[in-house]
Amino acid sequence: MKLDAKKRKAEIERIAERVLGFFAGKGLLIVPWVKPLTNIKITVREVLLTAEHVEPRALEVLPAAIIRFPRSVLHVEELPKELAGIVAAIKRGDTEHEGYLWVKYKDIRDWANLKLPDRRSKPVAIRRKMKSFRFSPDAIRALQKAAGKAGVDETTYIEGLLLTSKVGRSVGSH
Repeated sequence: MKLDAKKRKAEIERIAERVLGFFAGKGLLIVPWVKPLTNIKITVREVLLTAEHVEPRALEVLPAAIIRFPRSVLHVEELPKELAGIVAAIKRGDTEHEGYLWVKYKDIRDWANLKLPDRRSKPVAIRRKMKSFRFSPDAIRALQKAAGKAGVDETTYIEGLLLTSKVGRSVGSH
């Protein structure tokens, strides 16, 4: 009986070392006693096991890892319903939502918006969103000409116009 408990504990510690190494390698946690591992994949079950038995902070950074490194976190369908709701809320940009267990939503959201050292993954708050518009051919030519003259691409040109325009701010005041 004790041998099984020792084997189980050793297995949990091995899994936790992988999970924490992944989080350390990605810049989500600082864990001095674990070697950072960047090129591995982890499962939701491994993270939940690590959070329960070794390091509770793993639960706090799991949604950020799912959002920012979706190909590195496997079996996302096994995520508890409440955590899946938190991931969806962060993706939508919600500022208020229920937390999970002892972790506040704000703390979980902050990890998704943290600038990471390697800069390969952008914080959720500054990611660009895809929008499409239909312009007349004349408007497209004018946009291309104006953007070329300004030395920027069309998207940057339109963003600049929108962010500096006073027209958009006064529309709702009429």
